[in-house]
Amino acid sequence: MKDKKILFLIILINLFFCQKKEDIYIVGWVSKMEFTKDNVKYYREVGVYNYRGFKMIPKVLMNDTLLPLRNEPFTYAFYGNYSPFLTNQKYKLKVEHQEGIAFSEIYMPSDFEILYPKEETIIEKTQGPLIVYWQKSEGAEWYEVEFVVEYDYLLPNGDDDEFIFSLDTVVKDTYLIIDGKRVFPEYVREVLDGEGNITIYSGTGPALKPGEKGNIKGAGYGFFNALYSPEDRVFYIEAPPKVKKQISKKQKILERLKNR
Repeated sequence: MKDKKILFLIILINLFFCQKKEDIYIVGWVSKMEFTKDNVKYYREVGVYNYRGFKMIPKVLMNDTLLPLRNEPFTYAFYGNYSPFLTNQKYKLKVEHQEGIAFSEIYMPSDFEILYPKEETIIEKTQGPLIVYWQKSEGAEWYEVEFVVEYDYLLPNGDDDEFIFSLDTVVKDTYLIIDGKRVFPEYVREVLDGEGNITIYSGTGPALKPGEKGNIKGAGYGFFNALYSPEDRVFYIEAPPKVKKQISKKQKILERLKNR
């Protein structure tokens, strides 16, 4: 009897792992990225993975609009539509494939702006905590903030060096407070000049952090997200740098979504 139970358990485990290998894995997103006021890009993209290979090419719809296939699929099919769309409304995803239908639904959050720092604000070493705050994005479940500072400075012995600080975090509120000592360590005697960049995304769906569960249902599993990002905010440290670096990470989040 005991041997039969062990055999039954082994069969269940094998079925579970085999099923996972055979399931369709889906990663999709709706995103509006504002690089500048005159350069706004729209993305409706979906990747569909089948590690056994496709017997039939999946059909992908978003709000009942068919997304064009962008590659020659074998185990991976990629779809994209880059025409403008509305924010502050729901988007439904449906993937029809040889095993059935997978689906999900998210809310595309509304546009918002970064309120502080203002463009080209000068942050001083003696200022204390650095505070970033922004408007509420209607419908957003979370905000991802990417904060980068680079500046040249003098050490106590008079030598010069370059300091780089970066922070990538997910928050629920519309502000972020950063301890001044993280940006200006005690060994920094004098800041010469530098630049900072802030990128903020309002998002719905599973956040880009470890442990998040997928929100694709039906015949498949995976993630479906909506993101909006206003124009990055550039500010200065002590004084404008002699050579502006224009740090930006906006495009990188799409790569992170694609490879999650």
